[in-house]
Amino acid sequence: MDGSGELELIHECMLLDALPVVDHIDINTTVDGRQRVLCTIWCKAEHAKKSDKQPQVVCNKSTCTTIEQAVRKLRLDITERHSSAGCINAAEAARMAAAAPSTRPPTDAMAVLMAARKVQLLAERAEAAAKTVNVRRDEARQALAALEREAAALDAAAVAADLQLPPA
Repeated sequence: MDGSGELELIHECMLLDALPVVDHIDINTTVDGRQRVLCTIWCKAEHAKKSDKQPQVVCNKSTCTTIEQAVRKLRLDITERHSSAGCINAAEAARMAAAAPSTRPPTDAMAVLMAARKVQLLAERAEAAAKTVNVRRDEARQALAALEREAAALDAAAVAADLQLPPA
């Protein structure tokens, strides 16, 4: 991750964290090795659908290729879906019930940066492991093909040897 990407990630995380309905932001890796950003929201009681209770965006190969883009998309999705007066009022009530301050300190940029770096390292390790698996698979296929050729040659030699035997 270059310096400008890190700054963009920090900036996007700060903008997401500043939304009045956002409680907590998390950047991690899914079981299949893709990066994702998710957050809990204060207004989750207002939403019947489970998907609205913990919004998330997972990186993919087409629309969100970087974690910065995923954070931006999540911020825009939350702004679109949770900017109603009902959500904002529910968020304020939930925050007060949890005895949380109405204005939170800014996101710890270093923690976000370290989490993003950890996710990037895990993704790099997964990619390296996948390459190793592919190389070993190709080597196994080549060895299998060589053994099949040897078995075919031995079968041909056995047939030739049977033809040279005198009839019984």
